Amino acid sequence: MPSKPTLETALLAFTGATLVQTTVIGGFNFSIADFSILLLALYYLKHRQIVLPLGLWIGFSLIFLLRSGVSLFYLPQLAPGASLAWLPSVIKYSSIALYGLVGYNIAVNQPAGWQTLLKWFLGANLVVGALGIVLISLNLSHSVPLLFTAYRYRGLMNDPNYFSWLQLMSLPLVPLWLNKTWQRWLCNACLIIATLLSGSKSSFLALLIIVVCYLGYRLVKALPRLSAQTLVLAVLSLSVLGLSAYLGRTQLTTWVGWITQSNESFTRLGSLFTSDNPLSNSGSGRTAAWTHAVGLLAQTNGLGIGFADYGALAERLFASPVIAHNTFLQIAVEWGLFFSCLFFGYFAWQLGRGLLRQDPLSRSLTLMLAIGLIYFLSISLNNSRVFWLFFAGWLVTLKQRQPTQQHAPLRYQAYVFGGGD
Repeated sequence: MPSKPTLETALLAFTGATLVQTTVIGGFNFSIADFSILLLALYYLKHRQIVLPLGLWIGFSLIFLLRSGVSLFYLPQLAPGASLAWLPSVIKYSSIALYGLVGYNIAVNQPAGWQTLLKWFLGANLVVGALGIVLISLNLSHSVPLLFTAYRYRGLMNDPNYFSWLQLMSLPLVPLWLNKTWQRWLCNACLIIATLLSGSKSSFLALLIIVVCYLGYRLVKALPRLSAQTLVLAVLSLSVLGLSAYLGRTQLTTWVGWITQSNESFTRLGSLFTSDNPLSNSGSGRTAAWTHAVGLLAQTNGLGIGFADYGALAERLFASPVIAHNTFLQIAVEWGLFFSCLFFGYFAWQLGRGLLRQDPLSRSLTLMLAIGLIYFLSISLNNSRVFWLFFAGWLVTLKQRQPTQQHAPLRYQAYVFGGGD
């Protein structure tokens, strides 16, 4: 008989469902999930189930000490008289530490509950994504302005880029609970279309990278099993397809133009191929932001800016408050070069371990974090509580013994888009 739902299970389900929502109040991102995360922390504390991962907490503590020292002693000399209030940054850093702690303890204390959280996270993303598709298809976007930023669909998030990140990050979760191919394709189509409706150029590029990696993976897996005749047929088919696309490029251009003009979000995505500077076109402004980040690293001799307000310090030194829009640079600027290199090296090592795993949960989380790594190039996820929650839980799953089922690898032959039943 199924076990009765407990308070912990209810909190885990609620947390998973509300991770897709956030809003900005007074310069801080707030989510309903913040309350359930706090309740989960108190629940584990009350039941004496709190586990402190020593290595991670030593790392977080050392970074905290470095950032505090830089803020107190170094930055006042670099920018005397500047308002470098660091309480907001301390609060953000503490919040990601709390999310990481809770994520770690969920995976340690309640492995089944961890899957409950992921299942509700996937379900919430599907519901929000499908809602956006329906509203835009029926031309009802203006009737629900809270879900849109001008013409771009943002769901329940405060920014379309972060909404689309959550949509794409849900793709690896689909095969965990949906066994039929048509169900997987339907859910993946919903997530991908909702991503495109966000008008996020970062997400469109990330989607292209995911598709290329998926096709490359399938090709590598299939090559040993293909006969010479099949290979020749495949090459000929690709050649014919490429020649047809070249000969019909005028009609193809017309079709693409019609698609991009059918929706303003698609028009924004089309600027990736038509603009002379797609990184800075349509409000992206990535180039200048990255230049400022490198400049801040140079100004601080690689020590970083501590807990100082990134925007305020950038405005003081470069007359522009724009932040990095790149997680690699943002973490380097805030943590300093030494600790940021340690973290990214550790992340890469764990990612390699995860890609070698064959159990479904570890592989799903690894692919989710890999998608996050792609987004590191274009948006700031250093203070994303969702990212640190999943990162901590992912580390626990990699420590657990790998199941020995012989059929496990087969499930991932067609992992992203379905199939492989």
